[in-house]
This record gives sequence, C-alpha cells and structure tokens, in this order.
Amino acid sequence: MHSQSSLWSGLIAVSLLSLVPACPVAGASDSPVQPAPPPLSAYDLNRQALIDQFTAQQEAANWPEKFLRIGNDMGVPPDVLAAVAFTETRWEQLTWPPGETTSPETGLPHPYGVMSLWDNDVLGHSLIDAAALIDSTPQALMSDPELNIRGAAALLKQYYDANPLPDGTSAQDIESWQNAIVKYCGIKDPYLSYHHTFNCFLAMSQGYDQYGMHWKPHPVKLDPMRARLKKLQAEHDARIRTPAPATLTPPVAPAAKFEAHPLPTHHTELAASAITPQPSPPTGWRWVWATAAVALVAFLFYHRRKKSAG
Repeated sequence: MHSQSSLWSGLIAVSLLSLVPACPVAGASDSPVQPAPPPLSAYDLNRQALIDQFTAQQEAANWPEKFLRIGNDMGVPPDVLAAVAFTETRWEQLTWPPGETTSPETGLPHPYGVMSLWDNDVLGHSLIDAAALIDSTPQALMSDPELNIRGAAALLKQYYDANPLPDGTSAQDIESWQNAIVKYCGIKDPYLSYHHTFNCFLAMSQGYDQYGMHWKPHPVKLDPMRARLKKLQAEHDARIRTPAPATLTPPVAPAAKFEAHPLPTHHTELAASAITPQPSPPTGWRWVWATAAVALVAFLFYHRRKKSAG
C-alpha cells in the first residue's frame, strides 16, 4: 500500500512539473545547434593569407605618417599626397623586375613607387623630373618609398606654383590643387586627366579604413568638380563623334599601341566614363600576388559593393 501511494505521488509530481516552464541552464542556448562550417578550401586559405599579408604590409608601412611628415616638409597638403597615392597605387610601393619597363600582359608602361611616377614618352618622365628636384636619382626614387613621396611632392608643388588656381578657389582651399594633380598624372586627354583628378578628391572626401590603411575623410567641395567634369565629358564625347580627316598614310607613332588607351593599367576604370566612381579596396600589384590576383580582386570588389550598399 505504501509503495502504491508513492507511485501515485510520483506520477502527480511529474505531471505538475510538466506544467512548469523549464528554467534556462546557464550557458545553454535556445537556438538550434548550428552545423560546423565546412573547412576552408586551399583556394580560400590562400586568398585569406594574401589579404592578411597585404594588411600587415600596409600597417607596417604607416603611410599616413609619411604623407603627413613629408607633405609638411614640402609644402604640399598631406591629404593631396594620400589621395594621389591612393588613386594611383592603393598605397603600395610598386616595384618591377630589373629591366622590365612595360607590362608583359598589356604592353603599357610601368609606374614606379607608391606615387606612381613615370618614365616613358606616353605619360611623361615624372620620375626623372622628381628625382632632379630633390637632388636624387631615379633609381633611388624607384626603390625608396620616402624618396618617392618626397620627389612626387616636389613635383606637385612645382606644378601648383606654375599653374593658375581653379576658378572659385584660393590657396587656402584643398580644391586649389586640382590643376597640379591634372598635370601630375600625365594623361593627355583633358577629360580623362580631370576624371582621374576627380577620383583623387572623391577618395579624399571618403577616406579609407580597411586592410591596414587608415585615412580620415577630408571635407571636399565636390559639386563644382562634378560640374566641370560633366562639361569636359560633353566636349570629350563631341570630339569622339567628330570623324577625323582621312589621310592616305596615317602616321604611326612609336608608342601607337598606347594611343587607344593612354592610361596605366590601374586607371582602366577611367575609360568607362563613369561620373562618380567609388574608390575600390586595395588590389596588390606585386608579382607574388599573381597566383591569386583574380580571386583577390573579386573578393575586394564584393566587399566594396557590400560596403556601398550599407
């Protein structure tokens, strides 16, 4: 009788307990257990390793400190140096195998250093000119990032002093450096050279804070630049629509292969004639990146689009 009473008491206790909400156990989660993500493939691991390598490289370089120190020494706004370098090279000291002056893939001339100095008949000889301005050598500017920046700053300052300021600007305005950057880039076409300059100021207005690159935004009056860019584009399009006079023997210049696209490989976005392109994340240029270049570009392009959407 006692055992039967205990049985009923137990059943009643179980029934009552089933009506009481269970107390959460410390550390337990109400969400279902998620399956472990699949292991990364060798392809993904290699891509991530390259991104990590680039990030560490950029952190160690501390480019903003160099732009600030050298810009102040040379009388050039540090953000102008940062913007030119970002648009040209994504802040990477470009170096090439000895004796290689053009890209084996495209035939386009190589730029040199983080400031993308040139030494060719298409985009000019800014490397030679910059080296002379700081009493150095082209080889030194090709290999030493700080000399590269210093030479580029001297050249930008020379162009700034020698050219009129843009309409509506004064020496106190960061926008007053537009014409100096137009001259510096070496692109002959007025629309494409100003498009490149606009990209510099657009990047400056946005700043950047990824992949070891830390650059605070600088306020820029972009609307007057957009108006000027639109006018230059209309003139550019009108020139394209006007057929060139026929000649019996078309002249062929030594650099004819560049004339159809007189831009370095990292300026190809300018040929698309977009009015307000966004600066893209870094896409390393050294030969050690070649094995995963396509994957890295795709990854960084997706990241840029995702950031822009957010």
